[in-house]
Amino acid sequence: MATRREVRCQCGRRMWVQPDVRTVQCSTCHTVTQLYSLMDIARGANRIIHGFQQLLRQHQPQHQYHEQQQQMMAQPPPRLLEPLPSPFGKKRAVLCGLNYKGKSYSLKGCISDAKSMRSFLVQQMGFPIDSILMLTDHRSVRAYKGTDGGAAFCFSACDDDETSGYTPVFTGKNTGAMTYSFIKAVKTAGPAPTYGHLLNLMCSAIREAQSRLAFNGDYASSDASAEPLLTSSDEFDLYATKFVL
Repeated sequence: MATRREVRCQCGRRMWVQPDVRTVQCSTCHTVTQLYSLMDIARGANRIIHGFQQLLRQHQPQHQYHEQQQQMMAQPPPRLLEPLPSPFGKKRAVLCGLNYKGKSYSLKGCISDAKSMRSFLVQQMGFPIDSILMLTDHRSVRAYKGTDGGAAFCFSACDDDETSGYTPVFTGKNTGAMTYSFIKAVKTAGPAPTYGHLLNLMCSAIREAQSRLAFNGDYASSDASAEPLLTSSDEFDLYATKFVL
């Protein structure tokens, strides 16, 4: 995959685009920026050099022109600057939204949660849109993006024997409590939070919502034990490891 390059908008927002992209619109101020590839710059430089040579040929004696041309040919060609490496490296985001429509255990809002996470990653965390793979069960998806392995961390809404709840308390519509509390925790946790800090913020937000629902008589006591969980592919220090996206 070609290395993306950084583009800075006039409003100060940084964006990362593919080398073949010619225009990009800022998601913050909506300014459209015209981009030029390194090849375009090289072609423009060649045209300037060619025009300069034509001008010299018209105003200099023939022998002086050939001497200068030989000196220019003897110099090594200028090196093109290499594109900046992507700040995300080889990271990818895979978002899954499965409502299990038509099943006895169908859910509500999972696809909306996946879309909310995608918007959060793109708008708040600066992820390129093409580095995100979204899998949903409302249409057939054939795209495939591989992975090079590495550590995996998973925030889940509840344990395997529990049921994840959806509540309108947060946004006024059926929204996954875990998804909403995760996004809110990342936004409000401050710089470089640990995984343990985020998990505590998520649990606090969900408990607060459960208390409000219980006060209104809309919350089942059987769901009281359902809390967000964090699992990982390798054992690590929960309160020492910084959360990084």
